Amino acid sequence: LPSRMRSAAPEAVRTELFHELTTMEEFERAAIVNALRMCANNRKSAARFLNIGEATLYRKLKKYGIII
Repeated sequence: LPSRMRSAAPEAVRTELFHELTTMEEFERAAIVNALRMCANNRKSAARFLNIGEATLYRKLKKYGIII
């Protein structure tokens, strides 16, 4: 995770992300959901927060079935 996300996420979230996820896809999905929460479900802000393009975020939302 980017350092700004690690420092902004509560310890419980960091622990969950690193210890309970078994695949990269699970980790990626959790990171996206967490970024959306931190950005009040603003997709543009979440994409910027994750340092990915908006189109990439939209594809991943569709891939993981994340509905806002």
